[in-house]
Amino acid sequence: MKKTLVSALLAAFLLPLGCSKHNDNSSNNTNSSSDNSANLPKGGVLFWTSDNAELNTCGALTIVLNNGQQTNITGYYNGAPPDCVNQVGGYLYLAQGLYTYTVTTSGGCSIAGGSISVIGNQCNLFRIP
Repeated sequence: MKKTLVSALLAAFLLPLGCSKHNDNSSNNTNSSSDNSANLPKGGVLFWTSDNAELNTCGALTIVLNNGQQTNITGYYNGAPPDCVNQVGGYLYLAQGLYTYTVTTSGGCSIAGGSISVIGNQCNLFRIP
């Protein structure tokens, strides 16, 4: 009986030491271009605009990220969207990290790009002027 109890206690103590589990939510690595990006938490991203006149003049906006992903904005919001519900385009689901983006338009207008910081496990809103 004593030997079984000692073996059980020893196994209970050593088992956690032999296994390691990576917790995605505890990662502080925000480099989206690293090989670890698959392990980073992802977040919803919604690029949006409230400028209907710009859309009427410039046409649809295309957002292209430095990782090659892209999305189109085909409409506008009257104010800041309350969440990442995709009503008029502009939505992506990205690994936590830093990204740069460019903006092109179907009407040939010039709109400045920029950079964004995506936080995993939440909605990230970015207004395009």
